[in-house]
Amino acid sequence: MTRDPKGIHGVFVLTRDMTKENVDYWKNQMKAQYESPDEYGKIKEIEFEETTEDDGSRYINFWVS
Repeated sequence: MTRDPKGIHGVFVLTRDMTKENVDYWKNQMKAQYESPDEYGKIKEIEFEETTEDDGSRYINFWVS
């Protein structure tokens, strides 16, 4: 998938107590919101990238195209 040259569409910050099920639920909600067809029937795609910083903080960037 080609990422939007304007950059990241959104960021989801993960907390320490967040489980894989929580993250999967959030991803499914984002897919339902952004990948559904628009009024012209065009379907968008969403891409996720999880990042862990040196200090242990985690977040997920996502792009919609």
